[in-house]
Amino acid sequence: MLITPLTVQGRVIGVAQVLDVNPERQFTSRGMGLANALGNQAAVAIENGTLVNDLQQSLRQHKSMEGHLVYAARLSAMGEMAAVVAHQINNPLTTILGDAQMLVQDIPEEDPSHVSAQAILRAGKRAQQVVSRILNMYRRDDEIQEIDVNQSIQEAIMLVKNQLRAKSIDLELDLAPKLPSVSGIKGQLEDVWINILINAYDAITMGNQRDGTIRLDSRLIDDDTMIEVNISDNGPGVDVALLTHVFDPFFTTKPPGKGTGLGLYICRQIIDNHNGDMSIQSIPGAATTVTVHLPIARPPGNEEKSAWRIS
Repeated sequence: MLITPLTVQGRVIGVAQVLDVNPERQFTSRGMGLANALGNQAAVAIENGTLVNDLQQSLRQHKSMEGHLVYAARLSAMGEMAAVVAHQINNPLTTILGDAQMLVQDIPEEDPSHVSAQAILRAGKRAQQVVSRILNMYRRDDEIQEIDVNQSIQEAIMLVKNQLRAKSIDLELDLAPKLPSVSGIKGQLEDVWINILINAYDAITMGNQRDGTIRLDSRLIDDDTMIEVNISDNGPGVDVALLTHVFDPFFTTKPPGKGTGLGLYICRQIIDNHNGDMSIQSIPGAATTVTVHLPIARPPGNEEKSAWRIS
């Protein structure tokens, strides 16, 4: 048996074995030199094949990333267009609300039309809330302020509650009262809650889950220096092998056309910029819980605001 290393630029990438069934065979120095030369050529061929494969993989990843970026740009353009449309809707909506209020005041309560006028007014106010939320979502507001976490959660719920009600999904709230405020950008935190709630909604509806339930709770932890928010759903859960990738950009478990894979990635960036942390626990076939930790604005015994960073 003759063993020769396979080397490329002084680096050993394997070995080659030459066997002879004749036990009396003696390999000469010429034969060993030939085997070594063939081994070097084989090593170069293997290395070239590996480089070609790596290059092809890089090109596939580049094309995939390019497609994701184009899709993200289209979503951004659609978002800006939604804000423009919302602004255009807001003007006639103001007229509708004004006339509806006058109708409610002018029509006697005993008149059957009074009930219809009240229904128009309520529907108009709901539409105005949605329009206002869309406009606030796309307004570039980087003002750092002290935020009531529970209030930001409630305002996010206002935008998604009709979707939950339409699918008979129960929303259970257990918000600790009188929580201290956190420092941050109000609209960004609301975007985080909305994204997590929509993910929970999608998990329940796509999993055809009966008796769908989303539970949301908030509380103080770590000697009252940190606020913890948990959002749980009883959807089908996430496979353990996929949990390590849920915060990767463009990664999604949703079917094509349903998700961009950017939601949780952006949410985590927002929470990181608020000096907090975000994690996901899931039991496949049972439930998923997203946990967010945010430091309070004024820890006990410290009048200074917590450090802030924008990346």
